[in-house]
Amino acid sequence: MDSDCIIFSKYVDRSLKMSLQGRKKQVKRSGEREIVYTVYKFMKSESQVGITIPLSKVQKRVAEATRASRRTLCRVLKGGENVETGVTMSFLTPRKLRPNFALKVS
Repeated sequence: MDSDCIIFSKYVDRSLKMSLQGRKKQVKRSGEREIVYTVYKFMKSESQVGITIPLSKVQKRVAEATRASRRTLCRVLKGGENVETGVTMSFLTPRKLRPNFALKVS
């Protein structure tokens, strides 16, 4: 089943439009640039070869285009839904694991 972790919202297009208004549409970070490039390559290859993954398989297409795993995609979609519903103010990022150093007192 393709919609196992997506919660559809009617406000997606409106909120995306509002978030882009009054802001320059620049891709600044290298990770964002890499994602844009991989999506471009995916779409370019589909324009030459034809559609390889059916359009009804949205999650599979997005995962293939972005080179992200289905689990990562589900986490991002859940985070997006939390932002839209007001549960969180922005997307959460994974926390950096830091070693716990104990100071030795002699």
